[in-house]
Amino acid sequence: MAEVLDGMRHAWRARGERMGRVLRGGRRPDILVTRDGRAPVIIETEFMPANTLEADVLERVDAETTTEQRVGGVVGVRVPDRFKQLDGGQIRDELRSSADLEYATWSPDRFPERGWITGGLADIAEAAEAVSVPRMAVDDCVDDMSDAVDAIAEIIGGGGAHKNAEGNCPPVVPKGKRADLENGRPHPVQRIRVPQPHCGRTRNT
Repeated sequence: MAEVLDGMRHAWRARGERMGRVLRGGRRPDILVTRDGRAPVIIETEFMPANTLEADVLERVDAETTTEQRVGGVVGVRVPDRFKQLDGGQIRDELRSSADLEYATWSPDRFPERGWITGGLADIAEAAEAVSVPRMAVDDCVDDMSDAVDAIAEIIGGGGAHKNAEGNCPPVVPKGKRADLENGRPHPVQRIRVPQPHCGRTRNT
């Protein structure tokens, strides 16, 4: 599975348990997925009925690697029993085409709260990529979006007075970034598409 996953994303690396002990405390995950700028993700697998899978997953939630990186999340995968009858090449082919793998994610909360999602290895790759985003980065994005919404509300509430001399609507800058701009420190502002009713059209801001 690590070999197939490794070829599904150009920017990441998926390694199997033969990589050695890469977690603090000497623990070794089934699969470790790493990517520059993202938190590592662990994938734990077990043949159905996978009675001990969740216990294995919970032992690895919020684990740290030996390079002091905190794991972003864990994906638990229940593998159909028929895979036991396949050899290496057949397993890879079956993994690429199978659509009845069952999985859930922990980051650290479980999703879904109960039961399992059924899908293929491409779905599991997307789930791993989703939980690899550091939670701090998600919180920062939420804060920036909240500031942007407040700025939009100010423009809408102020009506046409916010148009510039040319009659155009100014860009929406989150409040938290305005001080940087006013002090000459440029800060990248995420471009979002919002309606500008007082301009009579939709702008990129």
